[in-house]
Amino acid sequence: MNRNLHFNKNKIFHWAVILFLMSATLIGVFEKLELISIDLRYRMTSFKPRSDIVLVVIDKESLKRFPQWPWPRHYYAEVITSLKQGGAKIIGLDFDFSSESFPSEDQQLVQAVSKAGNVILAAFHEDKIVAGDLQIKSESLPFPALSDAALGIGSILFPVDADGKIRRGQWLDAIQGEPMYSLGVEISRHVFDASGKKITMAKENTIQIGPQTLQLQSDGTFYIQFLQPSEKYTTISFADVLEKRVDPTLFKDKLIIVGGTAIELRDIWAAPFGLTPGVEIQANTLQTLLSGQTFYRLPVWMTLLFILGSVCLLEGSTTASFKQTPLKRLSPFTFLSISAIGISFIYLFSALYAFIQHGFIFDLVPVLLTLLVHYLFLSFTMNLVASRSVQMKTMHLSTLNTVSTLSLKEQPLDRSVTFIFEMIKEFLSVQLMILEIYNPKEHTFIKRLIKSTSENDTPDELTQECQTYVQKAYTSKTFIIVSNLKNILLSDKTPRKKIKSSLFVPLLSHGKEIGVLHLHSLKPNPFDEESVKLLYTVTNQLAMNIENLDLIKEVNQLLNSSIEAFSSALELRDNETEGHSQRVAAYASEVGKLMGLEGHELESLHQGSLLHDIGKIGIPDAILRKPAKLDFNEMETMKNHPEYGYHMLKKAMFPEDIAKILLHHHEQFDGSGYPGGLIGDQIIIYSRIFAVVDTFDAILSNRPYRKGQPYEKAIDEIFRCSGSQFDPKVVDAFIKVPQEQLTEIRYKVDEMVRSKGLSQYFLREK
Repeated sequence: MNRNLHFNKNKIFHWAVILFLMSATLIGVFEKLELISIDLRYRMTSFKPRSDIVLVVIDKESLKRFPQWPWPRHYYAEVITSLKQGGAKIIGLDFDFSSESFPSEDQQLVQAVSKAGNVILAAFHEDKIVAGDLQIKSESLPFPALSDAALGIGSILFPVDADGKIRRGQWLDAIQGEPMYSLGVEISRHVFDASGKKITMAKENTIQIGPQTLQLQSDGTFYIQFLQPSEKYTTISFADVLEKRVDPTLFKDKLIIVGGTAIELRDIWAAPFGLTPGVEIQANTLQTLLSGQTFYRLPVWMTLLFILGSVCLLEGSTTASFKQTPLKRLSPFTFLSISAIGISFIYLFSALYAFIQHGFIFDLVPVLLTLLVHYLFLSFTMNLVASRSVQMKTMHLSTLNTVSTLSLKEQPLDRSVTFIFEMIKEFLSVQLMILEIYNPKEHTFIKRLIKSTSENDTPDELTQECQTYVQKAYTSKTFIIVSNLKNILLSDKTPRKKIKSSLFVPLLSHGKEIGVLHLHSLKPNPFDEESVKLLYTVTNQLAMNIENLDLIKEVNQLLNSSIEAFSSALELRDNETEGHSQRVAAYASEVGKLMGLEGHELESLHQGSLLHDIGKIGIPDAILRKPAKLDFNEMETMKNHPEYGYHMLKKAMFPEDIAKILLHHHEQFDGSGYPGGLIGDQIIIYSRIFAVVDTFDAILSNRPYRKGQPYEKAIDEIFRCSGSQFDPKVVDAFIKVPQEQLTEIRYKVDEMVRSKGLSQYFLREK
């Protein structure tokens, strides 16, 4: 597929996402994240507190020493007088004196403010919600006599950002319908001009305060320069001033702001560096105004331009990556990644430099987020195209490894075919896969395995046309791609789903033709060079698996024949075991199935059960064929046969789990067995199963010294020995095998023994 075509198909979607992100930026979706980034930039700045700003604060110690809150107003009068006598240039009171108290107290405060002549008071308003949706604006101004005595009044309100923090101040507010400067602006204009010259807009979004020009945001606010937590203004306790414990010369020519820092006063606000008392915010605002250095956040339309410019740069780098210019040694994806990282870092460092050196606030989050999203879209699209060959190679290795592993585990062929189909059906858009194996004896294809994406989908019978392509791929030893193979339809639904493209791949192993794997898709032209390479990898390994499975089957047949021969040879020598090994092997297999054994485990159990007494070959005939019960010494000799059998199988390189069946088959669950005296789970599960069925068959079988017992007697004995001689879990499983099934097994084995002529031999020996 042409990769430029693939990009063009996705470009509309890419730009739709970009426009969505730009719209989200315009309506402020990313505002809270952006405010976090602004706070991080605040931490990169460093401002020294002005030495002429002093805070007189009502702190926790002041409330402790003068606990009768609210304080009488003569306290404030005394402090104002002390500050004025010390030579304070301006005194700003960040307190609410809107309501009158005792006349004598009010009179003392008014006289102190009037006599000082340099006191600026605070005013504010707040909105209150009453009765659900009724909004009342409550405005607080100093009581009239106090207002008349003051040098000025300033608003102490600050706008709050979307995250609840104060970062900006406002130069002008409106209280009781009249414009009013903020407290910081009111103090500043009297600092620069004793007469308090009126402030006007110097030009658009700027004001002139004395010699300083202040840049405003479009809403008339300005960003405050907050001191780092490590930097502090000169701070004096209100109580110390009230008790005259402070040298008055400390206040000479100073700008004093009086306010509360104790948490009980509820004048603590969220700011860039955490919770900050209102008096400190006022001090930071005053310092910003006096220095004329504020931060300026660029308007949102400029952020949108940055977004468009960055995206266009990234688009240009993508085009360059396709042309592999100018860095021809880099892959397109690497070139795109370097470009995206480069553009992002250039913007990031430019924004940080502009903030630290010039006070400009560039929005970071929407620009960088848009770059990231656009990069992810481009890289995803590019990877779908440019990395297809890498994905194919990975699938080659993965498929080869897994199919090989399935082969080594001797899994059914259907397991390998199912895995292959699950691996490739989505990647190659395949809805149907059919495996046909050639039978040279019959000169036809057999063993057809069909895999479909839907269990309900069943293809029509393959016509001669399809079989012709199967035969052609087989004989030519090369793949064939066919379009619109009319005879294959997935026919479970209406309308029927027509196959539009088919791929026939021969199965070859060591140059030998094994069969053909053909795939069918509802999409036109899904197969390309890479998919054919993948299918060749799959079919070559699958052909080897088929050959290996045939060899394994032959080896297993030979092994089972050898085991049967060993078992029969032992029965010819032991006149007590006519058909015994075959019966217990069949019984054990049924119990093993009920206990969850399957495949290789059941095969090992069956083979070990057949060979369980092979060690008796090492027991002398005088003992092995003695018609009476064995004495103690003879029994001790007989007890060696489990170890004889184990070592015989180990020398013959039988698997360990089969050999251990022989070693453990006379162990008992309670540890009273031989040769190892093993207990419980120390005995291999196969031997625990065998112990039950061996006893069952022994009780039912005739012996020279006794007759066989009925089924009920055998069951009672097994129940009696459960937990001592036998594993109770095995007993529970054995009891679930129907009596009719056990009887049928015994009958079939007896018939087999008679058919082989073994019973006549036993009769002659007896």
